[in-house]
Amino acid sequence: RDHFLAALRILKYLNTVKDRRLTFRGGRARAAAPDELVIYSDSDWAMGSTDRKSYSGNVLYLNGDLVAWFTHKQPVVAVSSTEAEYIAISDACKDGLGLYHFLSEFVQVVLPIQIHVDNQGAMFMANNLVTNKRSKHIDLRYHMIRDYNNKGIIILKYISTEHNIADIMTKAMDKVKHRYFTGLLLQDEKLSNGDE
Repeated sequence: RDHFLAALRILKYLNTVKDRRLTFRGGRARAAAPDELVIYSDSDWAMGSTDRKSYSGNVLYLNGDLVAWFTHKQPVVAVSSTEAEYIAISDACKDGLGLYHFLSEFVQVVLPIQIHVDNQGAMFMANNLVTNKRSKHIDLRYHMIRDYNNKGIIILKYISTEHNIADIMTKAMDKVKHRYFTGLLLQDEKLSNGDE
């Protein structure tokens, strides 16, 4: 019965948004430079109802236009929100590099890839080669962020949670916040300003 009610709720929502469209504006919608890949990364923490695994969410823009979005269940249980965000940055880095290599076949994409993150602890871990007792257990595969950051392939930028578009990929939110982020994703100023 719960699944049936959830399905009805989804259908009701889809019916209310059937006239909304993804808009491409040729790079003029945001302040991104031409051929610039910008990623917004976020995670929840331990929200898996049975296994307590976190989810990573990434939103990727090229020239200010939304070109890809991903939500991944993280393969390990993160013991802190910083670790969950660090893993999400790793996912964003992998998604961004994959998209960069694909797009490079067609257009010239400028490096570094900007990754916007709302967790300063995860940014600190990525920017510093410091390992302490709280981060020593993190799998080596996630530390590739440090290597790409040091080589100038990616650059991490802080963004407040209130403006992190990837938040919509990982969390349930109230109607006002959902409408705001949907407006940003669809590049609909009317929606992102709360009008409608």
